[in-house]
Amino acid sequence: MSQMKIYIKNRKFKTRRIAHNTYFTHKNGQPIRTDNLGSLIWESCKRSNFSQLRKSVSEKLNCPRDLLKYYLDLLNIAGVIKIKSKKNMKSIKKREENIFFNDLVSIIVVNFNGEKIIVDCLKSIRKQTHKNKEVVLWDNNSSDNSLKIIRKKFPEVKVIANKKNILFAKAVNLSIKECAGKYLIILNPDTELNEEFIRELLIKAKSKKKAAAVAPKMLFYFMPTCINGIGNYTPPLGWGSDNFIGHFDFGQFDNLKEIPSACFGAVMLKRKALEDIGPLDNHYRAYYEDADWSYRARLKGWKIVPAPHAIVYHKFEGSFKDFPELKLKLAIRNRLRFAMKIFSFYYVRGFLKNYLREDFRNFMHFLKSSNFKVVKIYIFSYFSFLFQLPELFLSRNKIQKFRNKNISDKDILNLAPYYPPLLDEISAPILTVESIRNIYCWELNKKGSMAGSGPITRKICAIKGREMSPPNGKA
Repeated sequence: MSQMKIYIKNRKFKTRRIAHNTYFTHKNGQPIRTDNLGSLIWESCKRSNFSQLRKSVSEKLNCPRDLLKYYLDLLNIAGVIKIKSKKNMKSIKKREENIFFNDLVSIIVVNFNGEKIIVDCLKSIRKQTHKNKEVVLWDNNSSDNSLKIIRKKFPEVKVIANKKNILFAKAVNLSIKECAGKYLIILNPDTELNEEFIRELLIKAKSKKKAAAVAPKMLFYFMPTCINGIGNYTPPLGWGSDNFIGHFDFGQFDNLKEIPSACFGAVMLKRKALEDIGPLDNHYRAYYEDADWSYRARLKGWKIVPAPHAIVYHKFEGSFKDFPELKLKLAIRNRLRFAMKIFSFYYVRGFLKNYLREDFRNFMHFLKSSNFKVVKIYIFSYFSFLFQLPELFLSRNKIQKFRNKNISDKDILNLAPYYPPLLDEISAPILTVESIRNIYCWELNKKGSMAGSGPITRKICAIKGREMSPPNGKA
């Protein structure tokens, strides 16, 4: 028996125009990019049932029934609208709750002036259902009150107060030496954890013997219905990216088996894997060090696996927020280092050719626009890369010498997600007819209709009379 659903707009959102585009903007400032249909649906959600809402929308736009249902589903997932029904939805099968481990888990947090964020991070660690844990906090010479706060409120945390800011990679390596656990979690201080976070990571780590790293599902803190990433990947064009960033989450990626690499903003590593693969590469300092370690693990036969039921929320309030120039310097240099160090010469040529072309194009753009600050950053980054070459060739030769001959670069690169990021130029998630047709219809089709309308119809996934194929030809 079908249930009567009532659609209500979430008053915490408002529609607004930004640079010729329409956005749903939450009262906390977080925007979601939409289109005329999305805006019209939202305005029509006046405690309306589906028939009333469809009639209201059809007076202004011709919208297929199934497309409207899926749009409503996604607006509900995003929190833009609310759906109330007179009957309860089908009960959701709960995950097994009787799996517990008593392994010591060591948690590493690298802090730098994290006064505003570190308390919530450490509180979420304290609340974990997995109790056998230790926390090692490395402080990179903070000048705020974060150390004083940590020592007062969290006496159980082992604090290492360094007298110099050595950034991320080296801080993690030195912290590992202070840890006793066989399983290690690395966390950014601008994160908060679901209470089952450690337990879910342990379940996956213990069930996957060849897993060197386990990556949780990272959601945006200020938009927890939207994916920040499930691990990451490094493409031959552009910058490294988080997997599925900007996609609204309805469990469509919960059956992933493997990912190319883990994001070390939140990850579990096995000590046994660290002993085999080695520490993080200190020469990166920050950025691409996680991809480097993950790819080195894969070249030695290890795997990187996701644990999508381990949830972490990311605030984007980390130490590099106030240092964008240093971030750009490291990113420019480190993606060159990564490509040169990790891949065989066939792929090195392709990656470097693309990266050099992109950097030259960007360099000329900033030069012509008289943005000499960024021009200097590009020059500095390339000189820094050239200075590293002697050591880089030695590191490369060592990696290539001991790599598993049965694992090719192509095998690893093919693990990259075939769904693109769904963020626009202001880093707002995109929820439009185009994103539904091009992306979400395939994801919803795999999961089954959340609106109860059955498998998605072929006409929703057709544009201008031509049927679409899944992205990159993959279903």
